[in-house]
Amino acid sequence: DPGDPADPADGRARQIGTVLTRHGFGYLVSALGLERVVPFQWGLLGHARRPEAYTWPEHVRLALEELGPAFVKLGQIASTRPDLLSADLQVELARLQDRVPAVPTAAIRSVIESELGRPIEKLFATFEDTPLAAASIGQAHAAQLPDGTEVVVKVRRPGAIEVVEADLELLGRLALTASRRWDQAERYDLVGVAGEFADTLRAELDY
Repeated sequence: DPGDPADPADGRARQIGTVLTRHGFGYLVSALGLERVVPFQWGLLGHARRPEAYTWPEHVRLALEELGPAFVKLGQIASTRPDLLSADLQVELARLQDRVPAVPTAAIRSVIESELGRPIEKLFATFEDTPLAAASIGQAHAAQLPDGTEVVVKVRRPGAIEVVEADLELLGRLALTASRRWDQAERYDLVGVAGEFADTLRAELDY
């Protein structure tokens, strides 16, 4: 199928397929056209029972967390859609959090100075290097303007756009492949959902 995203050279597709298989979603690997990139031993495991330590909704959440920012955001948005998901899966996906280390201070300062065209010391009376919060797309820092106004400075993580855009493109291709191979995909309009999600996440990326 020339529309399949499962190119053997596509390391990201391979990673997605491997994570899905490890969490017991081997049927999705085939539906998404990823069977050609999943290592043989993982393909066998995909048809085995999931570890009893986790429920299947927990496996969904864990898989999304492993796959990174775009997939975490997808799960967070899906958790608000009772028309698409069962109640237990909604509850589990609502637990998704962006668990990422903070960007080093030097990189954050560099982004601010590059975007605003002035040194940090000229822009703010004070700037807290320790972030108030760090997420997959950006992080927030407390600061004070020269006139004394307290502000929160939200900074997009360096490289976030490139990483998310690559995943959004791949998600669109996966949804298209699934719509051709899997009856449930058409029922849930996965292509439309993927497009709606991409628009939402791109808006979130726009600082």
